[in-house]
Amino acid sequence: MNPGFNNHTLLDAQTVEWLNRFKAISLNDNQRFALASLKANQYSGKLTNRDYQRNNSVDSVQATAELGDMVKRAGVLVQHGTRGGAYYTLNRQFLEDEKQKSKPGKIILSDQEEQVISYIKKEGFVTNKIIQEILRVDRNAAFYLLKGLIKKGYIISEGKSRATKYRLS
Repeated sequence: MNPGFNNHTLLDAQTVEWLNRFKAISLNDNQRFALASLKANQYSGKLTNRDYQRNNSVDSVQATAELGDMVKRAGVLVQHGTRGGAYYTLNRQFLEDEKQKSKPGKIILSDQEEQVISYIKKEGFVTNKIIQEILRVDRNAAFYLLKGLIKKGYIISEGKSRATKYRLS
């Protein structure tokens, strides 16, 4: 069985290619069609349980279960609201094109992240302790901020423990 999304006459090649990024996530065809519809803004970027039922010919119970699975297990959707007013949107990270993901300059940074990058450009490196001082945050907040910048490809870490320095990648 092919874990990817089979080409469908309603889907263009770019959308099929985008859907195939989700091969590692076990999604059924209903879920994949919902993703494609959201990406194409068929529902103005929003999807309700009723939309899901109508487009996939499923009942409310199945729609709720499959949408919940896409939120909790797969993380590809974000739920807004509860009960009758609930709607779903694509998780922002899945809206980025592959090209943008490979270029760190295309990723939006928070004000704190921009301050860290600016500091490193000026001084050559930064430490957790320096981040704590310039941003007035605790050790854990500084750690997660630095880890986020590493994950986004902006910085690298050198050293271990308190001797760790972070430099631009």
